[in-house]
Amino acid sequence: MSRSDRNDSPLGQTFSPPQHDRSPRSGKVTAPFPAGQGFWPEWGEAVVERCRGWSRRGIGPSVVVGVSGGGDSVALLRLLDAAIRAGALDWSLTVAHFHHGLRGSQADAEADAVERLAHALGWPVVVERWSDPPQGIAPAEAPLRAARLEFLARVASHHQARAVVLAHTRDDQAETVLQRVLRGCGPRGLGGIPPRRRLTQGVDLLRPLLEVPRACLRDWLTAIGQPWHDDPTNTDQHRTRAWIRHDLLPRARRHVNPQADAHLARLARHARILCRRLEHDGARLLRTCWRDHLDESTSSEEARVSLDRIRLAAAPRWLRVEALRGLWRARGWPEADMTQRHWHKLARLVETPQERSDHFPGGLRVRINRNDFVISHPCKLTLSPIESRAWDEGGFVVVASGTTVTPRGRLTIMETSPHLIASDPFLETIDADTLHLPLILRGPRPGERFDPLGMGGSTQPLNDFLRSRDVPRTERSAVVLLSDAMGIVWVVGHRIAHRVRLTSASRRGWRLKWVED
Repeated sequence: MSRSDRNDSPLGQTFSPPQHDRSPRSGKVTAPFPAGQGFWPEWGEAVVERCRGWSRRGIGPSVVVGVSGGGDSVALLRLLDAAIRAGALDWSLTVAHFHHGLRGSQADAEADAVERLAHALGWPVVVERWSDPPQGIAPAEAPLRAARLEFLARVASHHQARAVVLAHTRDDQAETVLQRVLRGCGPRGLGGIPPRRRLTQGVDLLRPLLEVPRACLRDWLTAIGQPWHDDPTNTDQHRTRAWIRHDLLPRARRHVNPQADAHLARLARHARILCRRLEHDGARLLRTCWRDHLDESTSSEEARVSLDRIRLAAAPRWLRVEALRGLWRARGWPEADMTQRHWHKLARLVETPQERSDHFPGGLRVRINRNDFVISHPCKLTLSPIESRAWDEGGFVVVASGTTVTPRGRLTIMETSPHLIASDPFLETIDADTLHLPLILRGPRPGERFDPLGMGGSTQPLNDFLRSRDVPRTERSAVVLLSDAMGIVWVVGHRIAHRVRLTSASRRGWRLKWVED
């Protein structure tokens, strides 16, 4: 059977997964997919356990699955569907297919196959054709990728999904690392494809198959009789990615190491761990150098940050680069045009005690004197990552010192004693070292969970918490939340999260003060 041929049933061979008596949120399931039982893949348990871990961190129940019709994404959809039917995963799927319209009837057939498969499995499906594809036989990959991600973000927003799940494999990871090495990259480039990252405000991008070889997915689909489509552009070796996939990596496996893919994927994991440490050290340096994030004498159209130049200059140059990168991310300033040359130039400027100024990509201006290192950006004071959108759709990135202004009020953060306990509901003290920056002020999200202080770390639906606090249903959407990368830090006016509480081991306290406008 040709892999792209039609079947009477888009499912191929159907099967019933083993059932489970464990709640999807109650902890690890020992063996949801026993090896050798029916057609369950040996790698399935680890993939679903990874998804369950994300669920425990607030992902779900609604998620979007990007399905191109290729073997990787079809295998991902079949596995997630089977896990949900088995009771191993508490997710509800929406299938999304981006019809790029670049390969005529073949692209039409792929879109039709995805629709048929989604309907056969009983999941809603959204197919959208690219309204303005670039002209030419071989358009660049970047515009296609950007258009597809923008489409997936819109589908997630429409369906109130907390995440988009994609089917990148270990092979994709190895190819990405090699491609970046050949083009020239630093530690972040070696990190390859992250298993989880933010796609847009309130929506994460998840890749649960990054540890699974592509061949394992195809073998499983063949075993269950599930057809899929192969994209012929993936074999066009005029494209760098295809050349790496079909020429360079096979040579590396034959002549250097049969496990080259696994070693490259492991290198990516280690590089990401290293980068997280670098980011942590950079954030700590930034906190020690912070002076203020607003000069009242400046125009309201200009955001401005002032750092202690002497303290910043005393740090190693590589650490200065990390601190400044963290500042750019926290403020939402444009990074795309900041090359390694720009970052190192910026770090060298810190060493200059003479008064001078310079300009950097994105309209940023740096001014230096003996004591101050001042960076200004031509934007409004409110630090929204999506400045043109409403509070409910975005959020406001909080710089970890000074005052952040939003349409709902002002949040002030200042360092304080880790033993100072506040009694005002709009004044809290938390353990600064438990946070995973950046901090964001925002409104509630559908299905969100919270671990309120006093519950020993147990989580509950945010809606249930607000109900217990006698917040009327009509007013719950107006509640202000402070969150970090791990979830809710403070339900403003009500309670902080258990994980950020002060303990006898706390070394640094941050005092949070909210003033409503």
